[in-house]
Amino acid sequence: MPQLLRTTVLRAIGLFAILALHLGIVLHFYPAFKAQSGALLVLAESLGEILARDARLASKSEWGYVASQQFFKFANTLGTGAAVLFGAGAIASDTQRGTLEILLARPVSRTRLYLERWVAGALCLVVPLLASSALVRPIAELAGVELSTRTGDMLHAAAYQSVFLSMFYAVAFTWSVVAPRVITVILGLLFVTIGMYALYLVPDANAWSIYQWTDVSTYVALPEGGLRLFDWLRPAAITLVTTLCGWVLFRRRLPY
Repeated sequence: MPQLLRTTVLRAIGLFAILALHLGIVLHFYPAFKAQSGALLVLAESLGEILARDARLASKSEWGYVASQQFFKFANTLGTGAAVLFGAGAIASDTQRGTLEILLARPVSRTRLYLERWVAGALCLVVPLLASSALVRPIAELAGVELSTRTGDMLHAAAYQSVFLSMFYAVAFTWSVVAPRVITVILGLLFVTIGMYALYLVPDANAWSIYQWTDVSTYVALPEGGLRLFDWLRPAAITLVTTLCGWVLFRRRLPY
């Protein structure tokens, strides 16, 4: 448990630092973006329909710019990678090292072991997202930028982003239960997620990409109550079902 706690804290601090640093950079460059938005829109028009649409939405307001840069572009990509990495080694790392038998021999129920590791990895994702978003105004002051974006909107977006990323974490964690090697989970899921992100940029196939659930229009509409209950339940249900499947598999997992 102490080792798990140390790993959790270090991962959370690292992810928080990256998210906070990126948010500071995003806010620092907002005045330049605002001054050059016209030229950037022209450039986006030449890069395709989807990018042009997202650029138009991002340029309409300060919130559109911040949300598109911090959540859609950065948290989606970095967060997906972090979710896969945190979940991939949860159980497969012990299988790969040959220490799974020792882990299962401990006088602790498998349900507790499963929940401890699942919650630890989930906290590494959720806490940094919420914490960095909650500090948006202090970060803006450090960047020397006047900000009208509300902290509540940032936390709302971060909460939804956390629910979305939990899907990838749950899938990686469940796969980790049965995978013989960590790299198998990482490469397999990163291949799928990169493909899904690329699919988002294809106009005729855009509807098939799961990243449509967290596109720019989703976050731009969020302050006006743009998210429905179904938007929250959809990724949450996938996370729950996948997590339960992983728990069933772990309870039946042989120690070799």
